[in-house]
Amino acid sequence: MKFDWSIQASTNLVIRLTVEELKLLPRAGLSQVVQGVDSGSPRVMKLMNKDFQKIETVYSGPPRN
Repeated sequence: MKFDWSIQASTNLVIRLTVEELKLLPRAGLSQVVQGVDSGSPRVMKLMNKDFQKIETVYSGPPRN
């Protein structure tokens, strides 16, 4: 059975995946990855208890080969 699916992910999830893993996702039917950032302010992120989501990852993106 073939179907399309999409995910909503924070940047910290996406940067943990290797290039090889990212390449496998479309083969499994993934058609879209929507990334979101709760704030551009480290202070606000800390107040939201989202210290795990680093601002730098928003700008660096996933690993490239």
